[in-house]
Amino acid sequence: MKKKIIIIGIAAIIIIAAFMVIKRIKGDAPVNNLMPVEAEKVKRDTVTNTIKADGEVEFKDKSFVYAGSSAEIKNVFVEVGDTVKKGQVIIEYDKEALDELKNQLSDAQLNLKEAKISLQKSQIPADENDIKQAQIKVSQAESNIDEAKYKLQQLEVSIKQAKTNYENAQKDYDSNKILFDNGVISKEELDKYDKAVVETKNTLDGYNSQYEAEKLAISSAQKNLEIAETEYDSIVNKNKLNSNQKEIEVNKVQVEKAELKIKQLQKDINDFRINETAPVDGTVVKLNAEKGEIPSQGTSLVEIGNINELIVKADIDEYDMKDVKIGQKAEIKGDSFNGKINGTISKIYPTAEEKEKSGSRKTMVTVEIAVDKDNLGLLKAGYTIKAEITTNINENALVIPITSVMTDKNGNDYVYIINEQNIVEKKDIYLKGYSDMYIEIEGLNDGETVIIQPDSVSEGMIVSAVIAGEQETSAE
Repeated sequence: MKKKIIIIGIAAIIIIAAFMVIKRIKGDAPVNNLMPVEAEKVKRDTVTNTIKADGEVEFKDKSFVYAGSSAEIKNVFVEVGDTVKKGQVIIEYDKEALDELKNQLSDAQLNLKEAKISLQKSQIPADENDIKQAQIKVSQAESNIDEAKYKLQQLEVSIKQAKTNYENAQKDYDSNKILFDNGVISKEELDKYDKAVVETKNTLDGYNSQYEAEKLAISSAQKNLEIAETEYDSIVNKNKLNSNQKEIEVNKVQVEKAELKIKQLQKDINDFRINETAPVDGTVVKLNAEKGEIPSQGTSLVEIGNINELIVKADIDEYDMKDVKIGQKAEIKGDSFNGKINGTISKIYPTAEEKEKSGSRKTMVTVEIAVDKDNLGLLKAGYTIKAEITTNINENALVIPITSVMTDKNGNDYVYIINEQNIVEKKDIYLKGYSDMYIEIEGLNDGETVIIQPDSVSEGMIVSAVIAGEQETSAE
């Protein structure tokens, strides 16, 4: 009987203990002995999201001065950094090149006269000296053909490269035309790509013209060879022929050649430029001309930037680019000026590029920041700057302390909250933006209680929340 009473007593104790646990879970038991944890209510606040980027001040646009004459440069009147005015003479060519063209014209005119005189020699008997001279002309004509063929091969290489440059420029224009049609870039920016297409097309056309001219030179050299061979045959057989018609035809061709040469020289003289002038007001930023050198026609000699048109080019990590848009505001700081300068993102480059940043290679996207006109005087091309771009301002953001956020092994973010029964629950969240010590999130409700330092808790625990400005919460 005594043993039965003991068993009943143990059962009663177990039932009472179970009842106490159930009451505690339901919030009916005191929790003064529960673990206290620091917590904070989910609240609404203003969150300003920003991105920091390094950059450099550059000229918004540049103008180029190209060599208009293949003549020796006599004087260069500017240096890098000089300020120039539109129309100012910056390069002078040696006028002797023009005099040389005029001398060549005089020689060509004499050659024309000689060619015409040769038409009258058909009846003169050939002698030994005439035969030797004819042999020399044949050899010279063969040498001219070999030289012209070599030049043609060189031009084929140049045309191939120029064609590649033109096709790349056209592709850049086409891709940026799409951006312009969608309002991503301005007409002024599109015009720059259009200008590049025109310039590369002009270069390609120039080489093609030279190529055609060289083909004509080969054709001309071959005709000269034919003429020389015909002349040689004519001289050798002249005394045996009843007619000098072949020789007459040859001399007619020489007359035509002389006339073509005169026409080309007259054009070169008319197109010759004595000097080059600045196309715009600005500052010389690059100089490729030196006194005494002879540039190829069409070569870029001088680059000029407009000091009143400056932009900031900044490199942004590809990770941050999803939040960057044209029109966003930016604050610019630099060691070369005091305070901050305001600006606006005016262009986002269409492609990313790998660059060296802080000792490592990173994929970056370049953006252009238009600087407020009032602050242009503080900047100079070449200054390095730091930009802070405001990507978003949310005045009604749902925020929690940044220290409350945890990340699992799969990279998913979550927090621990305390429900109405003081039980710890795990909730997945989505991070949207940072603001000082708080972070904007999705996945929670306004007023929920999150644990600030959740390292020592786990899901399912019953805790006592200590909230700043409030008394310790407890279940009754």
